[in-house]
Amino acid sequence: MAYTCVDCEWSIDGESVENAGSAAIEHHVDSGHAIERRPDRSDEEITVGAEDADRARSD
Repeated sequence: MAYTCVDCEWSIDGESVENAGSAAIEHHVDSGHAIERRPDRSDEEITVGAEDADRARSD
């Protein structure tokens, strides 16, 4: 998975980083910015907002 911030230049590629999802959630929590997740070889975009990040932190 690749993660990209919709509000700034931040992005991370899950193929090269082991905990890309955790890093994306951390960026969202620290900045308040929304994150888009793009599965490999797909145009599908999923936006992670505050509710999703809070839920992920509590798991």
